[in-house]
Amino acid sequence: MQATTRAWTPPRRAATVPRLRAAAPDAGDAAALMVARAEAVDFAEARTIWAQLLHRSAAPCLPAAAPRLLPAYARLGRFDEILLAVRELSARDPAAARALYPLAVSCLGAAGELARMEDAVLEMGRLGLRVDSATGDAFVRAYAAAGTVPQMEAAYRHKSTHLASQPLESTRCFF
Repeated sequence: MQATTRAWTPPRRAATVPRLRAAAPDAGDAAALMVARAEAVDFAEARTIWAQLLHRSAAPCLPAAAPRLLPAYARLGRFDEILLAVRELSARDPAAARALYPLAVSCLGAAGELARMEDAVLEMGRLGLRVDSATGDAFVRAYAAAGTVPQMEAAYRHKSTHLASQPLESTRCFF
C-alpha cells in the first residue's frame, strides 16, 4: 500500500445557482395595495404593508397615499389609525406634517370626532405648525355639524382671532 502525501480535501459542492425571487413591488404599487386593503376592511394587511413601507427607504410614497388612506380609515371608523399614521409619517418626514395634520383635522372633523380633531390641532401647535384658513374652516364646520351651538360659536371666535394668525397654544380652553 502506498502512502499519499496529499492532504485530504473535502469533495467539491456543485455551484449554487441563485434562486430567482419575485421582484419587490414598486413602492407606489405597495402604497396603492395598502389603500386598497384598508378600503376592503383588511386592516391587518394594510397595517403590515404600512410598516414595511415606513421602515424602508421607499417611505416618500406614503405622504402621496395619505389623501386616500386617511379618509378610508375615517369612513371605516378607524380614527386612532389616522392620528397614528400622521404621527409616524411626521416623525420620519417632518416636512410632510404640514400637509398631513390638516388632512387629519379634515377627516376627523368630517366624521364628527371632535376630541380627536382637537388632538390633531393641538399637535400642530406643539410642532409649531400654523393652522391655515382651510384647516380653521374645517374645524368650525366640524363643530357646526357635530358640536353644540356654543361650541361652534367658540370655535368660530377662536378661529377668527387665533387660528389663522398664530401657532395654536390650546384649543381646549373653550371646550
